[in-house]
Amino acid sequence: MEPIDRQATYFVAGEITRWQDEALRLPLADVRAILIARQDDLMAAMENFNQARHAAGDDGDDGQAEALSWAMTQIFRQATAAAIFALALTQRTYLAAREN
Repeated sequence: MEPIDRQATYFVAGEITRWQDEALRLPLADVRAILIARQDDLMAAMENFNQARHAAGDDGDDGQAEALSWAMTQIFRQATAAAIFALALTQRTYLAAREN
């Protein structure tokens, strides 16, 4: 098992916390706009991943592996953010409909 990078762990935890706070605090129209932007960012991250994967092949060099690792990190980041905003949008819309 790889050693844990404490700085990276707390950076990611901070991002997740910020996304959750924003998703619950911002007006629904803003949450919807952020979700759409994050989905667009995820599509771009997927394209970068596909390019890096193609360039690396089955046994790329260290630089290609680094590019592939970076591309995967961006997918994880964008997918997590999109999921948080999608969940908040769904939950908040459902609760608003029940109140009306």
